[in-house]
Amino acid sequence: LIVKEAPVGSGRSDNDWGYAQGCAEEILPSIIDIGQSYCAKICHGSFSIPIFCEDPGYTPQLMQITIENGCGTDTECNTGCVGLEEFDDNFQSQVFVFPGCYLLLQLSYCGYDNNCICITRGDFYLPVEMNTFSALAGDNEVTLAWSTSSETDNDHFEIERDGETIARINSKGNTASGHSYSWIDNNVTNGTTYNYTLVSIDIEGNREVHTTEAATPAASLAPTSYALNQNYPNPFNSETTFSFSIPTAEHVTLTIYDVLGRQVASLVDAQLAAGTYTENFCASNLAAGVYMYTLQAGDFSQTKKMLFLK
Repeated sequence: LIVKEAPVGSGRSDNDWGYAQGCAEEILPSIIDIGQSYCAKICHGSFSIPIFCEDPGYTPQLMQITIENGCGTDTECNTGCVGLEEFDDNFQSQVFVFPGCYLLLQLSYCGYDNNCICITRGDFYLPVEMNTFSALAGDNEVTLAWSTSSETDNDHFEIERDGETIARINSKGNTASGHSYSWIDNNVTNGTTYNYTLVSIDIEGNREVHTTEAATPAASLAPTSYALNQNYPNPFNSETTFSFSIPTAEHVTLTIYDVLGRQVASLVDAQLAAGTYTENFCASNLAAGVYMYTLQAGDFSQTKKMLFLK
């Protein structure tokens, strides 16, 4: 239990303090953290308690803060502190959300006695919400790509091929906005059909099967022309993927610019053989807005536009 004494000069009048004995001994959590319970001692007055904010994308609708009268043995607090005599008629609570991931729990008690309430927070435990999952067959390989709409309490993903686990990919982090992932299976044979299943495993080891896709790798022909495809997803809010094709071996650059023409990232700068390529890009260090990306391969040059949202 993390507690702190009530701050001096909380705005109460002398008459307020006179409503009950022991108000100066009020005890509040210093911050309300995820999955925790706190026994708070309050008296007549108003109280603001900071709420830990894990991600700016969270909203009050995702929060599950409950308040029980007293901290008896039948609560998570379990301290045996009795409740407020005038709790039902004189107690109010509300969550406030301010810009910059600033959250507050506001308590207001108009009764005259002082005692304990139990504050419990069990929010933000959402399942992994899948967005897409695909299995793209190539020449003796299958590229698996998936994206999530949100992840909470997720530890890692496992990829099963025909019922056998063949890969483990760690979660990129629990967030309300999700992530994009990719993995290449090189241990396949052209002309054989494989069934891939994506499974997420949370920090307690619980498994959730999301989706299954089939793919049949086959020998692929070299591209016959240059091509720069539109990034996907677009618009995007964290990560996106670029793909391009070159028909002959070339020195290739793939560069990202802002609207003023300043280079902000270089994704490719190398000699490449003929083929089709994909590149992932994380824009976490960029400001939201419109950006341009240019593919340069020999005499070929093409530019496309993309939109980054935060």
